[in-house]
Amino acid sequence: MRLEQKLRTYGGVPLMHGTLLSILGEYRSPNDKIIRMIDDGLLQPIRKGLYAVSPEITGIPLFLSLVANLLYGPSYFSMDYVKCFSLLGLFVGKMHVLSETFRTE
Repeated sequence: MRLEQKLRTYGGVPLMHGTLLSILGEYRSPNDKIIRMIDDGLLQPIRKGLYAVSPEITGIPLFLSLVANLLYGPSYFSMDYVKCFSLLGLFVGKMHVLSETFRTE
């Protein structure tokens, strides 16, 4: 399978560096190939280790919500803010409460 066909299967999903290395496993220097793919316009760098396949290749725009999640990761609030924000109606989605305690000896 050609390289462009392999990349097309990922659509608008951002790719991590390890995923690209597995795709480029047959190349002797896959990191150099990634640099050439960026120069040729096949890949768009988002940040170090995170890439997007060009929408011209896939025909699908990049899923920006996935990019935001990978860039910023999950967030948290202290329970004081959660109660205050929920009373004001500022939370639009579903909230998950996670609490952990650590014991030191």
